[in-house]
Amino acid sequence: MIAEGLKDFSPSASEKIRYSTHELWNKAYQLERMIALIQPQEALFSELARRTRQAIDEGLPSASKLKESFDRGKAELLEKENGDGGNAGVTFKLKSDAGSVQRARMLLLDALEELHWASQRKFSARPLQIGAIRLATIFVFGAALLFVAPYLALYLLSLFGKKFDAEAWEWLPLFTALSAGLFGAFFWRLSSLQSDANNLSLDALAEAKRPLYLLFRGIVGMSGALFVFFFLQSGLIAGNLFPKFEELGFREVKWHQSVQPNPEDKNASTVEGLAWKYVLPNESGMSRLMLKSGNRRCWPECYAAFAV
Repeated sequence: MIAEGLKDFSPSASEKIRYSTHELWNKAYQLERMIALIQPQEALFSELARRTRQAIDEGLPSASKLKESFDRGKAELLEKENGDGGNAGVTFKLKSDAGSVQRARMLLLDALEELHWASQRKFSARPLQIGAIRLATIFVFGAALLFVAPYLALYLLSLFGKKFDAEAWEWLPLFTALSAGLFGAFFWRLSSLQSDANNLSLDALAEAKRPLYLLFRGIVGMSGALFVFFFLQSGLIAGNLFPKFEELGFREVKWHQSVQPNPEDKNASTVEGLAWKYVLPNESGMSRLMLKSGNRRCWPECYAAFAV
């Protein structure tokens, strides 16, 4: 049966492989277990030791259990082959009685079962993880777009010279908090799928591919963001770590060009530097009244304050 099964893995086989990749893995595991049943008695325990070390090296969750079974079997199933206890040339061999051989084979089959399941789990979990990561990435980009959409609209309105109506945008701080919580929940889920997928069960990975499950995570994140938003707005806790929303603002930093006379030509001048400016957060700063002014000169500051 083993010789017949190995034909499916021969590179010189003329017939088309009748198994998918998933089926070939299962067939390889089956053949490996069958080989353990006919393993020569002399090599049986050394093969068990090798498989136990493999389980430890691969960090299998059951490695400690396999190591404990191996140590117990080593003490009960081996006997001295020659020499005495103080002789460095002492070697050990598996006891020749049928019960010891049968138990050693069972220990080997247990080790193979654990190794095969770990490999099969990695093989099965990979497509589930990829699908879950792809879905989480789409949701992350969607939440990020939702977060920046109002500010992009504000910027486009300013470019076209539209008058700013602060009362029409009073919902924006709350919307920002909710969309930020949504983005945070999706981003955390994406990070956990990339870094901690080995600790998730196959059922958990399959569940992570469902959009409703990810949306539920997003609702939890939005609820947490809403709680933090109102908690900070209440002013129950004060200090430098917690912002005073009514004092948030921005200051403008400018670099001006300097015009110097040209000593070689009295009718000409030399321009030094670059006229440039940017906006930085202030320490206390702009009043909330500035946000409600309809003056278009307020646009850069209003846009930046809303972004906060």
